[in-house]
Parts: sequence; C-alpha cells; structure tokens
Amino acid sequence: MAQIIKRGVNTWQVRIYTGRDRKTNKRQFHTKTIHGTKKDACLYASEYESNHVKGYTAQKSITIDSAWKRYITACAIKLNPNTIHARQNIFNKHISTFSKLPLVELTTLDIQSLINLLSNDIKPNTVKTIYGVFRAFLNQCVAWDLIIKNPCVGVIIPKVTRHLDSIKPLNSEEIARFMVACKSHKYGLFMRLQLLTGCRTSELRALCWDCVNFADSTILIKRGVNTKTKKIQDCTKNDTSKRIIKLDEITLLSLKKVKLASKTELVFPGAIPEHVITIDTLLKALKQILKIAGIERDHFRLYDLRHSCATYLLNAGVPVKAVSERLGHASSKMTLDIYTHYTSDLNGPLYNALSKIDEETERLISNQ
Repeated sequence: MAQIIKRGVNTWQVRIYTGRDRKTNKRQFHTKTIHGTKKDACLYASEYESNHVKGYTAQKSITIDSAWKRYITACAIKLNPNTIHARQNIFNKHISTFSKLPLVELTTLDIQSLINLLSNDIKPNTVKTIYGVFRAFLNQCVAWDLIIKNPCVGVIIPKVTRHLDSIKPLNSEEIARFMVACKSHKYGLFMRLQLLTGCRTSELRALCWDCVNFADSTILIKRGVNTKTKKIQDCTKNDTSKRIIKLDEITLLSLKKVKLASKTELVFPGAIPEHVITIDTLLKALKQILKIAGIERDHFRLYDLRHSCATYLLNAGVPVKAVSERLGHASSKMTLDIYTHYTSDLNGPLYNALSKIDEETERLISNQ
C-alpha cells in the first residue's frame, strides 16, 4: 500500500514498500516526489505497484508448481503426514491447473474463476477447504517475498451452512442398549472404548499396550493410522490430540482380559498379526452391534460414536473445556461450534445460577 504525503503546494511524496533486503532483512521503500495534483501522485503509485508486482520476484520464472513444492516441503516440519497428504491431494486435484503459470501472474480473478467452477460440482464446505489451502500457500509466498500480496484476498467463496442431520449421535437410552450389545460381540470392546472415550477411529486402531496404564486407569493417545500407507505413525491429528484419557472400571477390566490373551503390541490387531484392524471389519461389526441393540440408523458411522460421546457429556453438564480436552479438539470453541445444535441446553447451568440471585434478592426483601 502506497503512502501519499503532502510536501508543499502541488508537491507530493510517494512512498511504497518494496519488500526486505535479502542480506540485511531491512525493510525497503521506493520514494518519488511528484509535482502536480494528488491524483497524479496516486496514478504514479498505482502504475509503479502494478509494474513492481509483475517483476517482484528475483526469480521471475518461478512457477506455482515450483513454489508449491517449496511450501509443502516446509510444511513437513510442522504438520503431520496425514495433513501433508491431504494438502497435496487438494493441489493435485484442483490447484495444479495453475502449475505452469508464473506465480507473479496469478490474479484474484483467476482464483475466483476456479472457485466458481468448483462450486458447481462440489459442496460449499469442500470448496472452503480448497480455498483455505490455496490461501495458506499464497500467504507463505508473501512471507517469503515471492509475491507482494495474496491474490486470494477479495475472492468470494460460497456460504457454508451446517446441516443439522450431518451428525447422528445416539441418545442416552440408545447408548445403554448399545453397551449391552457390545458385551456379546468380538469387537464390542473397541466400540465401547470409542463411545466412552470419544477417540477418533484412527487413534484407537493405533493404540498399543505401551499406552495403556493399568495402574492409573488411563490410556495415552499419541499415535494414529496414516490414511495413505495404512500404517501406524507416531503422531496424532494435531498437538492437542495428544492426551491422556481416564477409563472406567468395567472398560479397564475388559482390557486386562484382552491383554492376558494378546500376542501383539496392538490392543486391537487385524486379521494379520502386527497389522492394524481394517475399517471394513469395524464397519461390519458396528452394523451387527446396532442390529443386536435394535437401533435403526441410516448411514451410521464409526465417527458417530465419537459424536455420541460428546453430546452425551455436554447434555450431562460436563464443562465444555473438559469435553474438548477428552476429544482432543484444538479449542473449546471448536467443540461448541460442532455440538451446540445437538445438545438440549448448554446454558441450563447458567440460568440456574442467575435464578439463585433472584431467589436471594426476594429473601432479603421479605426479611426487611
């Protein structure tokens, strides 16, 4: 953004930020004195910025594909392999249409055209995710001084509305029937554990005995299953997902029985020793348990057991922060954003507390 500074009668100084010196890292500015009207000064600034953007990068030939490779390599330092894999897939399927285009020639209208095209065939939430990855990538390019501004700024994306039927948690009565059905099924312990802990399916599939503490009645969640390789990785979705979860006595006793008969490091091994249990096996087991419990739900997912845990705890009055930490959410706000529509009344305790003030006020008045 250019600064237009008045220096006298019909005299203006134009000051434009041009980036940082690559050796000293000091901020650099282009200054120019314009004799004429303020409009003349603004016109000069606009033309200079336009020309500067076109030739901004020292490597004028750097393409979006080349810049992306630098970005995804840098991200590997911070993000886990699943996230890296997901971002690379988004680039390959959608952003790679600009691969050969020089980075400095990418415009806001180019990105808007892509978003408009995607919006015709893809759900708004997915379009928003694609846009978010694109914007994060270009933000990093700005930070690296490869471009002067992010062309994603100003792009209009479709409005995302959360559908109330996207989450199908079990109610308290269904949870009780589900627990009874779990007792008679081979994989009932896995389902019980996911329902009571709220863990992600990938976290329980990667659970090993070294993370089960029978003395403290806890399990440590620190691993997950890589969606691409189907193998265990020593990281979870994010840093907040690494957590210790307290177990109930019945679940702990069941785990002890499994431990005595176990011959692998995995708590829930697959058909092949030392291999993680497959999603297909778990989905088949889930359908069987739901049928035994007499619960009829269309397209009920393993992840809905996690949702059931969250909604049950919130409806029971458990503090949002405690629920958020159990689920491994990045923040309590995230928990509220997801589950507000599926809880009976999160503000109940608040109104009860306020009503006590009125009761105390009335008591004091009556005693006067």
